[in-house]
Amino acid sequence: MDVEERKPHYGYYALPIFVAISVTIIVLGLLIFVFQSQVVGIVLVSFGVYLFSAYGISMHFAGQSKAAEVPDMSHIRGDEKVLDVGCGLGKMTIGVAKHLATGKVIGVDI
Repeated sequence: MDVEERKPHYGYYALPIFVAISVTIIVLGLLIFVFQSQVVGIVLVSFGVYLFSAYGISMHFAGQSKAAEVPDMSHIRGDEKVLDVGCGLGKMTIGVAKHLATGKVIGVDI
């Protein structure tokens, strides 16, 4: 695959964690609902559904799946060399790279 054909992947490292925690809470709530207390079971299932929904909604509305928008006030010419230290998932790095016609951007993180 050519380098220019690849789409950036921001790593969504929290998604599998939130899914695992939500599913665990929901399953635990269902087990408690069936074998122990219906009230506690309903509360746990509701919390698991809330946790999963809240994360999904925040991913959608906070634009977690997009590169950061670099404001026009940054005065990027397009031929700069940019070093992004502590770039995290690389959203700002990708956002800057979109403005560089002949320049180069490097992102470094732990």
